[in-house]
Amino acid sequence: KASVSSSVVNPKLIIFDLDGCLWRPEMYELLMVGDGGSPFTQDSTNPKVLRSCNGRPVRLIGDVRRIMFELMHDPRWASTRIGISSRTDEPSWARELLEK
Repeated sequence: KASVSSSVVNPKLIIFDLDGCLWRPEMYELLMVGDGGSPFTQDSTNPKVLRSCNGRPVRLIGDVRRIMFELMHDPRWASTRIGISSRTDEPSWARELLEK
């Protein structure tokens, strides 16, 4: 009898939305309330937080950090591609956040 885990097939592609799905606040919120944007810097006390040029924290939501780490480093996901789909108002800010 085959186990459940041996019959599971990983997807070939996983697509993530960005604003409001991976991090908060959304880029338009930084733009609209004048909280700046790029360049983003790592928070000096919490490496899980980036700060906008005006100091507003941008945080990953829930288990996003753990999930992304697993997708990038666990050999079980080696054949799965990762993509993004976003209508963010500031694509260059989003790219910077993804890189950092």
